[in-house]
Amino acid sequence: MPDFKDWTHDREGNIEVRPLVGYATMIAAETAIAFRLQFLQPGDQFETPSGSVQLIVTPPQARELARALQNAAEKIEKQPVPSGPKN
Repeated sequence: MPDFKDWTHDREGNIEVRPLVGYATMIAAETAIAFRLQFLQPGDQFETPSGSVQLIVTPPQARELARALQNAAEKIEKQPVPSGPKN
């Protein structure tokens, strides 16, 4: 199980996350991949991103990140689908 103690937490101790609403990528100096992630801040109306972060990674880092995201997506999709509300 991953250790999330270094992640940012809110006052109640929950991990803070922001919805991703856009991204862009580019090749930087023909040696790395730069990408910009656009996200919503708490209280935003789901229309225009109010925050972003720009990062740069090497090709091996990009492949490792892509694999980690793919594995997480597959794990989620393999879970049983809830059959509906239970009374």
